[in-house]
Amino acid sequence: MIRICVMNVRILIIVFAVLSIPQCLFGKPLGGTTNEDLDSLLKWTEGTFSNSIQARVDSSYDNVTISSRRIWRSRTPGGWLIVSTIRHDSLSAKMVSKYVYHIRSVEEGMFEITIFSVSEAMAKADEMHEDIEHFSERDLTQRSGCELYLQAADRTFIGGTHGTACPGSIPEASYSTTELLISPRGLWWLELIYSPGGEAIGRAQKGAYALIRQ
Repeated sequence: MIRICVMNVRILIIVFAVLSIPQCLFGKPLGGTTNEDLDSLLKWTEGTFSNSIQARVDSSYDNVTISSRRIWRSRTPGGWLIVSTIRHDSLSAKMVSKYVYHIRSVEEGMFEITIFSVSEAMAKADEMHEDIEHFSERDLTQRSGCELYLQAADRTFIGGTHGTACPGSIPEASYSTTELLISPRGLWWLELIYSPGGEAIGRAQKGAYALIRQ
């Protein structure tokens, strides 16, 4: 059985905060059939999310927007989303990344998100709001080692990467880790980048990015 490691204290604080919100704001609890939980995960991951409020009160956070939408609905198992991240500053907005996520069940109560880089042609078509349904998995490159494993937990999904196989996003990095919480209200995302000596490097935040559903 795949097991989730003990989560970072910073994201655990967020978990407790989210779970303390009245349950009526979250709707139906998880823990139904695997297909029902997968449908919830896909629904909660799709949409537009922003940490603009967080960035205004704490300059250690970039102001980012994540937009995701379902694609290839007829392709199984699981579901596919194309996910774009935009960084905002006082003068402009810049596309930071564009990935495809494949979300599927790997065992009861456990879900895997496989992350793929997209071809230049597919990325450009999506940015131009053109139809991308004719693109295929041949236009994707898997980011091996960066898979996210999430467990259904009451009204959230929580988990992250395993091990040290996910490459870092800056040249001097050895690897990166990600911790993620997904709820109907938004995404809480914590990425840490490490040097070959195992020390955290790069821009430091106090905790996870709080990306609230818009």
